[in-house]
This record gives sequence, C-alpha cells and structure tokens, in this order.
Amino acid sequence: MKLLVVIVNYRVTQLAIDCLHSVAKEIASVPGIHVAVCENGSGDNSAELIQQAIDDNDWSSWCSLTALKVNLGFTGGNNAILRPALGSADKPQYFLLLNSDTIVRPNAFKALIDFMDNNPEVGIAGSRLEDPDGTPQRS
Repeated sequence: MKLLVVIVNYRVTQLAIDCLHSVAKEIASVPGIHVAVCENGSGDNSAELIQQAIDDNDWSSWCSLTALKVNLGFTGGNNAILRPALGSADKPQYFLLLNSDTIVRPNAFKALIDFMDNNPEVGIAGSRLEDPDGTPQRS
C-alpha cells in the first residue's frame, strides 16, 4: 500500500461523508491508496450512515470503516487504524491523517506523495490548510 488515509469521525457524520466525496475524486491520482474511517463512538447512527455512503457510492474497493463503541479521542481513533496497519503484511509506505471536515483539493494526494518520494530525507509533511474561502491558514 502506498498511502493510508485515516479519517476519524465523532458526531460530524455529514462532514465525514463530504470529505469522502472529495477523496473519491482523488483516489485514481496515486495507485495504492486506501482510506480507513474510524467512527469514534459517536453514540448515534453515524457508523450506519458512513457505511451506507460507502456502499451507495461503491467506495468499498478503497474505503473501509472501523466502528468503535466508545470515543477514544482523536489520537485513540487514529491509533485504532494505525496500529493494525503497521502490523499488516501490506504496511503502508505513507500515512495521511485527515480531519473529518477536510475537503481534499485536486491533486493534493499526488503532490504530497511526489514530495515525499522526491525527498527521502523528510520524515513528515503536512498539507496546506485553507479556510473555506481558500485563504491559507497559518500554523
């Protein structure tokens, strides 16, 4: 696997589904992308709604859902996906942690992977953050 994208959802199901719609447009840009959504114990029907979106949009070839019974926080939700991935036979070369309110811009995955592939001395990279109007966020 080239890239594992992890999205943690906690009580923002429609935002997570919107994020997946934006990701779906970019899946073909880099071979070997898998997206893992962690439904982090929202205590409602979030897991069912996310799974329904995966099924209805035929995303199951590149997207999977892990539903937790309790909220483990952002770190715990990511770790619920990362730990098994690190121990798998098809360990990802790269990981991308996306907030569930992210809208992925065209070519974002390709630009990030190209940067990492072309700069092997780099251990971590972050993507550009923008406000909804496209203004860059400074961090």
